[in-house]
Amino acid sequence: GLRTIQILADALPKIVPYVLINHREELLPLMMCAIEYHPDGRTRDSLTHTLFNLIKRPDEQQRRIIMDACVSLAKNVGEMRTETELLPQCWEQINHMYEERRLLVAQSCGELAEFVRPEIRDSLILSIVQQLIEDSATIVREAAAHNLAKLLPLFPNVDKYFK
Repeated sequence: GLRTIQILADALPKIVPYVLINHREELLPLMMCAIEYHPDGRTRDSLTHTLFNLIKRPDEQQRRIIMDACVSLAKNVGEMRTETELLPQCWEQINHMYEERRLLVAQSCGELAEFVRPEIRDSLILSIVQQLIEDSATIVREAAAHNLAKLLPLFPNVDKYFK
């Protein structure tokens, strides 16, 4: 029960750094469980930060695994927690020094968009994507453009299209 979730949440941040990078994905079910069920918002925020930062420079497969975990989490926790717990992690990574992390953000925005309220899609998520479209790395700009295409059909009205 709750005690197990608290033990898990306390132990994971201490364990993750010592797990080989290629095996960290095996911790995802435990992390997701702790994030989903822990009652304290600050603890969930810390664990969500760990999830996004699981791998310093994630390759394509590792980004896909992290994104799949985030999408699964978004489905389980609902709109409000996706908006208040997952999207802030994206926002924090917009200017990350590693393009792989900015690429993760660009790809995540399109994936998470359907799990937030429409007004968040055409404000916060659109703002994130717009910033990433101007990124110095071509691969990040391409991913942002691709995810902008995923966002457009989700806008509640067409007045945001001009942006």
